[in-house]
Amino acid sequence: MPHRGTFYAITPDEADRLLGLVGNDSALAAEALDLYSIERQKTRFIAAVDKAWDVLHRCLTDGSLNDLGKGATPLSWCILGGKSLHAGKEFIICYVAPEQVSQVAQALDELDVHWLVLRYKNLESSGYTGLITTEDFDYAWENFTNVRNLYSKAAATNRAVVFVAD
Repeated sequence: MPHRGTFYAITPDEADRLLGLVGNDSALAAEALDLYSIERQKTRFIAAVDKAWDVLHRCLTDGSLNDLGKGATPLSWCILGGKSLHAGKEFIICYVAPEQVSQVAQALDELDVHWLVLRYKNLESSGYTGLITTEDFDYAWENFTNVRNLYSKAAATNRAVVFVAD
């Protein structure tokens, strides 16, 4: 399973290129990995979340990772529930369309640290076997705020968001 995750707010041209490569996993993965740039970093259209994506997705959904590409609510679209573009197991590439991005941004803006703490503390009951510590939660919260900020900025500029884990 992929480990490191990164969110990219992408332009319509970048979205067209990625969507045009669906079915060609190797070319799609190369294009998705090429989304990283210093310029994108400077403009904050990127949010690297390392391994925190796993716990964040679980907190935003039913506590599992079972809904890849099958999200039914704005919170579930945030990480794994958007359109799954990559069929292989070595990458996860999920696409959230601009019209969905604004809904995700609004849903994330309604959440606060107390909500996330409650969801985080209940992860063990959903079968999560990772660490449940104050340090791990602080790491998750920091990454959550970065993702929320990225979605807000993407919504304000009518961009799609792509989540890539490798």
